[in-house]
Amino acid sequence: LAGFAALFNIANLVPVWKFDGGQVLRQICPGPVGLALASFFLLSAFLAVGWQAGFSSNFLLATGAVFSILSLLTMSSGVKPRYELKPIRTIDRLAMAAALLAVFAIHGYGVLWASAQLI
Repeated sequence: LAGFAALFNIANLVPVWKFDGGQVLRQICPGPVGLALASFFLLSAFLAVGWQAGFSSNFLLATGAVFSILSLLTMSSGVKPRYELKPIRTIDRLAMAAALLAVFAIHGYGVLWASAQLI
């Protein structure tokens, strides 16, 4: 149960809909190609953490499918962000990207540590 809760917390960083990861990536990646590549990378990293933590492949496939479908549905639905993006400098984009990766790594390590304690 603790592992599922930890994995759910890290899932908030996946770039889908109104999750935090999606909001941050919109600011980091100004173009659709960069946003799609970054989204794929983060979703893959999320699923890799789940696999390393010992979650079943069926669970991870279902989770990946749900996040992918949510992403595709909201991408073409015209759902507008709550706040308009403000232009930022390249150095600010890099700092935000580094912070997102650091938070993801810390949460991922927490999931892996917690799963190791359960074994």
